[in-house]
Amino acid sequence: MVREANLLDLDAIVEITSLSLPALEEEDLEWYKGLIEAKPRGSVLLVGDDGGEVVGFILAYVKGFRGYIDAIAVHPKWRGRGVGSRLLVEAESRLASLGASTIYLSVKSSNVSALNFYLKNGYSITGVVLLLEAEVREIQAEVEGEVKVRILKRGVECPRAMPVTWWNSITGEADMQVYPRVEWERVITVYEDGRFRGIISLEPETRVALDYLAVSYHEPAKSLRVVLHALKSVLEEWGVERLVVPLDASKHSLLKILVDSGFRVIDVEYKLTKNLNRAIRQVLHNSWYTGKP
Repeated sequence: MVREANLLDLDAIVEITSLSLPALEEEDLEWYKGLIEAKPRGSVLLVGDDGGEVVGFILAYVKGFRGYIDAIAVHPKWRGRGVGSRLLVEAESRLASLGASTIYLSVKSSNVSALNFYLKNGYSITGVVLLLEAEVREIQAEVEGEVKVRILKRGVECPRAMPVTWWNSITGEADMQVYPRVEWERVITVYEDGRFRGIISLEPETRVALDYLAVSYHEPAKSLRVVLHALKSVLEEWGVERLVVPLDASKHSLLKILVDSGFRVIDVEYKLTKNLNRAIRQVLHNSWYTGKP
């Protein structure tokens, strides 16, 4: 059975995450707790339940006509029994009921088993996200104006801005409703000469991978340089050594800013897409052709 997750499922979700997904953090329990409590509009968190035992889960989002599968994991002892497929089908159904006509997800290029799973379930590769990394002290991002930052721990503002990855354009609003409930997450807004330049969300660690980054629609390349300048100062103060920034490969001007600032590509993720309307039409066509419902 697939059902909505509740607070009683937290320990099982975190255990499955630790067994199935890399880079588990102790704070994941707090994140999922905040997600369940906040119930942000556009978020879907489901679990696979077998006689009261949580055997897997899936986290998804929807914004407008776009749905996004953020994470899916199955307990090792339940793999190969169709749990993942049932979770995916149910999540797609929930997203469709919320208005999504196209579903997106991201798979690291090295995760061949996940890539094959999604291709088998009707997804196709439609884009690439680059993961770029730099040593914080080596970041070169000089600016001329006066730069100021606001570090928000509990109250979160979300100015209108352009996310640098396609998935943040879907998840951003929902996640911003969760961040005030999560003690370890920091949201930073950056200004230059009083003009908004960008907003960042991250978890301070020795090596930081940005959870969210969006820059001003006005002069986005310049805004990214200002954001990097501000981040370098803040992260050095916090003792952060390395910074990882995800970026849509199609954003050429932003990519140039990152490369010129000292960032190098360390990994690649595939963007996968499934058109639900097309998938439904294909099922109906196959049923008509074979004469089977």
